[in-house]
Parts: sequence; C-alpha cells; structure tokens
Amino acid sequence: MLSAVKYIHEVQIAHRDIKPSNWLIGAKSFFPVLKLSDFGLALKFLPGEPMTQTCGSFVYMAPEVFERSYSELCDVWSLGLTIHEIVCGTPYFSDVVESKVEHLVCSFAIKLDQMEWQRHKPWLQLWVQEMLCREKDGRPTAASSLEHPEVKRALGQSLSCEKNILFHLGRGPGPGCEVEVLQSILFKAILSDY
Repeated sequence: MLSAVKYIHEVQIAHRDIKPSNWLIGAKSFFPVLKLSDFGLALKFLPGEPMTQTCGSFVYMAPEVFERSYSELCDVWSLGLTIHEIVCGTPYFSDVVESKVEHLVCSFAIKLDQMEWQRHKPWLQLWVQEMLCREKDGRPTAASSLEHPEVKRALGQSLSCEKNILFHLGRGPGPGCEVEVLQSILFKAILSDY
C-alpha cells in the first residue's frame, strides 16, 4: 500500500481519496496483490504549491483538506486511517455523524487507543500515529514511512517467512513462523507492492 502511494507521489500525483474500498486485490493467491483504484479525484500536483479543493471521503480526509491548503501528504493521513481500519475492523469515525467529522479532525489530535492496538507491536501504533499528525507537525512522506527501521525489519521478516512457507508447502510453515504467518502477509500487503 505504501509503495503505491510512494510511487504516485514520486510522479507528482495526489490520489486524494484513499480509503479501504479503493484497494483491490489484483490476484487470487496466497500472497495477494493490492492495487490502488479510483483515481477520479487524483490531481497532478506541483511540489510546494498547495492544493485547495476540498474533496475525498469525509472520514478519511486530512485536516488540511478541510482547511483547503494541503499537499500530497493528505494521502498519508488517509492511509493511516485505512491501516487503522484494517487493525481495528471499523473506521476511526464510525460512530460520528458526518457533519461532526470536520470539527473533530480539525480540532483534536487522533488518538489510537482502541483495544485492538494492544494485539500488535507498540511500534505499529506509533508508526500509524505519525501518519495521523498534522502536516505542520511533521507528517512523514510515504517514502520516509517505508524507511522506518521497524517497517524495514518487518518487511525482512515477512519475506523470510514467505520463502519458508513456500518451501514447506504441504508440510506446514517452517519453524518460528507459525504464529507470524498472517501478520507477515498483512505487513507485506500494507508496506509493499506485491
């Protein structure tokens, strides 16, 4: 997922409507291929020149989008909320009336304190929390998010487990991977471009 966002930002395209329903599984296999879709609101941007059109899906929009002065980093915010939904099973603002979302997004910091986060390593919660900070407070780029040391380590473990799984097909996963198989596949799908 992050690799797709990194790529479109490298070619100066802001998607502006990243949400779970805009990710498609491109191939049915043990290791899914995720593809970003629905570029109807995408825009070619000029670095350093703010975009001003309010657009996107309310519950995934960054505060700067509501304020009509934002960069491609609005996609990183939306991806953070998408990952939150994958982890927790519901959108961050699932219990909020749409008319109140803008006020909450613009007035309060997002806090990832739902119980579901306790099932994951603490760095994952902190990493997503970084994606959900305001641009002026240092929201990371998609490229720098991929360079996070724990992300790089998780990707390495994921690739190692996948090779082990493929080698041991029919005999079950190799030693040390039993518990981490699904997590490694999830990490790979979130972080890479299968």
